Amino acid sequence: MSLRLHLLRRRRLIGLLAAVGLATLGAGLLLQATQSHILIPMPTPGWQAGATECRRDAFAHVPMPDSLDVVTACATVSGTVRRVKVDPVKLEVDILVEPDRDNANYIDPRVQRFIIVKVVPTDQPSVTIPQVDEHASFFGAWVIDRRASATGTRELYPAWLIRTSAQAPAAPARNILGLKLSAPASVEVGSPLRMSISVRSSSARNARPLSEGRVYFELQPLPGTVTRWAATLTDTFGIATFNLASLEVPGTYTIWIHASKGRDYGTVQAVVQIRRR
Repeated sequence: MSLRLHLLRRRRLIGLLAAVGLATLGAGLLLQATQSHILIPMPTPGWQAGATECRRDAFAHVPMPDSLDVVTACATVSGTVRRVKVDPVKLEVDILVEPDRDNANYIDPRVQRFIIVKVVPTDQPSVTIPQVDEHASFFGAWVIDRRASATGTRELYPAWLIRTSAQAPAAPARNILGLKLSAPASVEVGSPLRMSISVRSSSARNARPLSEGRVYFELQPLPGTVTRWAATLTDTFGIATFNLASLEVPGTYTIWIHASKGRDYGTVQAVVQIRRR
């Protein structure tokens, strides 16, 4: 009886070790497959010259650009729009595009079915947003977004020109929004940084408050790249507010406020000093 029990325990131990070994091997193979999947080269879309200029700084108004791997700064893709929505946090327009047959190899079907196109708020007044089921060509930066999935998704982000199949040309953007910014000239590190923005439209004879306008805030050191961003909508009185904490390194910063609605836009800036305690 004692010998049988010993053999039974030994068999269980061997089975357990084998299972652990197989699991470890499986995890290693999965990791190897994932790593090899990341390293698989994908064709890169080219640039259709003549439609628009290739931007020197494609990521000037892109939040968290450090999470993006730039494949090429200027690319053109085409396909049929399957979904259009506005990101509730960043107020970017997100477009899902079913690629044309000759564009399908730009994305990995195991990771994504559609090409992801994003239009940042500062570009929206001048960019034609297509309708669902409409065919279009998209111009912008071709990147890999590491936040979107384990292996990253391939996106046209940001897109600064969209050419649709519509015959009628889109109306030009209009710089007719008046912005009034109320912000402190100086704050201490860690103190609240409260700002109020009043947006009024001068499209009519008398300026009127702009409700449901998109307001995009950027904080930029002098000189330097954007270190903080936020986005919100104006209320029925045309007012937008930001309540932030001044957590940046002490120094002088430029506040940029961009407002838009449809083809109308406006911009205002101010300087704020962040002091040591």
